[in-house]
Amino acid sequence: MIFLIVNCAKPISDSNTLPTNLNNEIRTISPSPSHPLTSPMPTIYPPSTVSSTPLLTPIPTYSISLASTLVYSRCLEKRNLGIKELSIKGILVTHGYGLSTPAYLIDLESGISTTITKQDDEITSDIAVSPDGSRLVYSIKKRLSQDNRRIFITDLNGRQLLNLPVQNDWQLEKWLDNEHLVFTRRGKDELDLWSVIVFNPFTGRQMEYLSIYPDIDQTSILLWNPSRAFYDATFSRVIYPSLISHDLILWNVKTAEAITKIPSSFLGIQPEWSPDGSQVLVMGWMGPRPDGVQFNPTLISVGRNGEQSALIKLDQTHPLIAWIDFIKWSPDSSKIAIWMKFNNTDHTESHFGTYDLGLHQLIDFCLQANVHTGSVVWSPDSRAIIFGADNSSGGIDVFLVDLTRSFVTKILENMLPYGWMASEK
Repeated sequence: MIFLIVNCAKPISDSNTLPTNLNNEIRTISPSPSHPLTSPMPTIYPPSTVSSTPLLTPIPTYSISLASTLVYSRCLEKRNLGIKELSIKGILVTHGYGLSTPAYLIDLESGISTTITKQDDEITSDIAVSPDGSRLVYSIKKRLSQDNRRIFITDLNGRQLLNLPVQNDWQLEKWLDNEHLVFTRRGKDELDLWSVIVFNPFTGRQMEYLSIYPDIDQTSILLWNPSRAFYDATFSRVIYPSLISHDLILWNVKTAEAITKIPSSFLGIQPEWSPDGSQVLVMGWMGPRPDGVQFNPTLISVGRNGEQSALIKLDQTHPLIAWIDFIKWSPDSSKIAIWMKFNNTDHTESHFGTYDLGLHQLIDFCLQANVHTGSVVWSPDSRAIIFGADNSSGGIDVFLVDLTRSFVTKILENMLPYGWMASEK
């Protein structure tokens, strides 16, 4: 079951077919490695390595303040709009639902879509948009080939800027800024933690950060990023799980010392840094950790110097909310998009909303889904959100939420949104 939105777009029988509310003009750009580059191939240098292995000394703790969060239900107007009727600028990056389906750039003003990958003989993964919305990176590997993957960097028109080989054991995580990419890299042994690599594809320079922080949890039970290390935008702070104390430890990378610890269950969402690097959101405890299996986790904001604020304490301040499934920061670091489960349901449905960190307001938009994809993208101006969720036929519906005009509309089917590029207009 997905939302009370019906007849918003014609069903698609072929998951590789664009919806009918798109402009029929489809331009194809085939990013073959044989295509000429618009800039010279850089030399890829061996990585410099950063590690931190001092003994873990007593860690200072900070008291956790409780934010006075207000919870609202603000049901959005449900509209039936085609993409060209949205009056919204930007380029949406989408991928067909399935490994062998192409990726598209969709102009949200004109509805014109540009195919940027082939459909049959290449697998597309690792898609990310730069923070300023001007560049797209994605990787391609020939099917049934042992050759290394290649990464392609394009502008918002799909014009190729760079084409480079990358190791098969590298996994793209995100753009760090508009020049550097962040990858995780598999350990030599299956149980080794992955390292984190900061790579400048335009110069070939790279820096590798090893996950060998004191008392870091290396168990496979923890279903988080395989590096277990979550860095801020400056790579001067990292937060990671402790094996012995079961706390989250905030670490100063430059001085190689602990800043603070946060009691945590390691359940639910993994730590998420704000784009500006000022704070990280974690699921933790407020006060002593309870005994047994009964727990009431808290969404906590941790500042880069260790200050802590409990935003949503599920057991007391917000008895309506049972669990938080997913969060995604807005580009301006002022809000998060949030999927959550409510106590007045059977916990099979997730509700979609936003949390304003300045106003301490949690808003439920009266949108719910049995399964959400985790594909949530913000507009570059932080005024709109596009997300995917399941539908009754087993496919994916894609919705746009306009926060300024307070409406929601279905815009695509059987696509996964990956990013929102800024328009040149």
